[in-house]
Amino acid sequence: MKPPEERKEELWRESCSFDISGREEISPSFRLPYSTWKTLNRLRVGVSRCKKTLAKWGYTQSQEDILCDCGEGQDEAHLLVCANIGTTCTRDDLNACTPAAIKVAEFWRNVI
Repeated sequence: MKPPEERKEELWRESCSFDISGREEISPSFRLPYSTWKTLNRLRVGVSRCKKTLAKWGYTQSQEDILCDCGEGQDEAHLLVCANIGTTCTRDDLNACTPAAIKVAEFWRNVI
């Protein structure tokens, strides 16, 4: 009979039967300025301080406060396609750190 610590680890390993290998490489966004890197990561994981999120957290006073400068509702999806940026990007672009993703992150870096 195995000690409880070993059995617990064994059960944990059995329940987590997915094959994800660790990455041993530096992220493509490593050399970006900190504010751009931070914004890119916020956009990647969907936890930016967009206006709809600020309203949800109680930091805005009215429904007009959730509108972007372009007139659309500013939510996570809108941040990637806002007409004011001049380009759009996708979640895949964010993960690959493409030039379009960097441009989007640079646009929002002092806003979100």
